[in-house]
Amino acid sequence: FEALVGSKDATLKARGGAYVSTIGQHVQSVAPSKQVMAQYWCPVVVEHEGGQRRVLHVDPIAVRKFSRAIAEELRHVQEKRRRMLRRIKDIRQGLPATSAKDLAKRLGRELALAEARVAEPLVLPLPQAARVLHVLVEASPRMLQLDLVCTRLIEELPKAMEAADVQYVT
Repeated sequence: FEALVGSKDATLKARGGAYVSTIGQHVQSVAPSKQVMAQYWCPVVVEHEGGQRRVLHVDPIAVRKFSRAIAEELRHVQEKRRRMLRRIKDIRQGLPATSAKDLAKRLGRELALAEARVAEPLVLPLPQAARVLHVLVEASPRMLQLDLVCTRLIEELPKAMEAADVQYVT
């Protein structure tokens, strides 16, 4: 342990859970027998941010129990998600069907709103204190208007950058 803790290049070779003969010389246990910790616990070296190393003794059985508990919680969350999705599907099936006339009215309203906003600038005026501009375009695989957005950015960005005296763009 001294060589392992004292050397910066020292490593701890992975061993099977049954191999812990070294720890028996350094750690004693009392219950249920004095050999329990020596048989089941294994050393783990942890290096802190400052470079300080400490040797901890980990019980592989406790780690396995913890992993199983996490896996069980994950199964419960997945089951809950399945139940919620089933419930949403049931609720959607209970809703009345949309008529073609209602759908046409809604699409007409949305088109009218979109046509009214065509003249609105995509890029708002930039603050005068800005020297660096980071442009992020969030797009999804189903985004049909990406080319239109890029074209509008190419048209509007140079004017806005010149007005705000922006020097760098990423």
